[in-house]
Amino acid sequence: MLRELSSIEGTPTTHWLVGFRWAVTACYAIAFVVACAVSAHHTALIATALGAVATGLTNRFLHQRAGGRATDASDRFVAAALVLDVSLLAIGLAMTGGASNPFAILLIVHIVLAGLISRSAWSWTVVIAVAAVYGSLFFISADMHLWHQTIDLFTTGQPVQLHLVGMWVATTIAAVAITAFTRQVLHALERHRSFLRDTERRLERTTHLASLTTLAAGAAHELGSPLTSVAVLARELEREAEEQSASSLREDAATIRDEVDRCREILDRMSAGVGIQLGGIDARPCAPSLLDSVNERLETRASRVTWQGRLEDLTAAEVAQLTELVLPLVGNALDACDRGPVNISVSDVSDELSIEVQDHGAGMNQEVLSRSVEPFFTTKAPGHGMGLGLHLVRVVSDAMGGQLTLSSLPGDGTKARLILPRGSLAVQAGAVS
Repeated sequence: MLRELSSIEGTPTTHWLVGFRWAVTACYAIAFVVACAVSAHHTALIATALGAVATGLTNRFLHQRAGGRATDASDRFVAAALVLDVSLLAIGLAMTGGASNPFAILLIVHIVLAGLISRSAWSWTVVIAVAAVYGSLFFISADMHLWHQTIDLFTTGQPVQLHLVGMWVATTIAAVAITAFTRQVLHALERHRSFLRDTERRLERTTHLASLTTLAAGAAHELGSPLTSVAVLARELEREAEEQSASSLREDAATIRDEVDRCREILDRMSAGVGIQLGGIDARPCAPSLLDSVNERLETRASRVTWQGRLEDLTAAEVAQLTELVLPLVGNALDACDRGPVNISVSDVSDELSIEVQDHGAGMNQEVLSRSVEPFFTTKAPGHGMGLGLHLVRVVSDAMGGQLTLSSLPGDGTKARLILPRGSLAVQAGAVS
């Protein structure tokens, strides 16, 4: 179970086994110290020392073999390690009282751990090993009367049989270990559910984007021919007006052509670059910077934009995708502050690209801010925006494993922050305009 859940986070569950066995080594060491203090039996000292040394050395080997890797050891290897632990514990039990040793309950902990970590029938190997070694204790255990001693545990004058103290300690250790394992499983399940919820939300948004771009592409295709016909007829009308010196007719024809061009521009923006394959553009040693790419698209408005920081080592494909994501943010910021400046801050920290766009406009109240990323929601005047820019940036950034956050207060401007994992720029995503 834990292997499936922990694979979500990329943490090998073999680390669990390594940590558990270090704890077992520590318990053997503590038992050795206690045995030195309360027992004169050499067999108890030998058993605890053997358990500590053998478990510590084999766990060091396990840590070197799988602990430092990004993948898990095989189920067979995990089962072998647990069977070895069961065998060492059985040897210690046999040397210190056999089946009557109260610490025999710790064998259950190995069964629980095997069931949680192993994904196959190898976990039953541990169960069989536990049953076999515990049964063998009835025949090969040493005759030892250590557990029949009494001690004054709480200095109350009422002695307590050491066997009962051992049962209490063993039960406590087993309860703590099993509870810790169970808590880890519950935490892993919760992280798994959270991962699934995030994945479902991203899939829903990606599906929404795909539907929207399909509709836009269809609209562009269907309207392309009629708009071309209207543009041609408007041009012919404009020529006839020029020949007849009809200025008003010529102006009307020019207006028709301008509106047709505007319709084409809207359709192009809605469907532009839907199927761009990021990483499909060959990386060039001298790829254009994000600053140059954005400023080139902004044309005359680029003089109002100030840049801080720099993103290094970007390929042409990465610059192209970032440009399509940043342009809607910068365009909205420029529209929001009329003639005021727009500040862009870029950084690359811990394999994350961070781009902040800050304007100094009128800002937004909480109601408008909460709806700002909704599709087709806009505060611009009719004919100056479709309300798709922020929505598409959010959908694409979510699909890439990133995040778009907006913060704004009335009279204090708006800040848009786009965070993207560096590796996400090498996967396929739709461009945004």
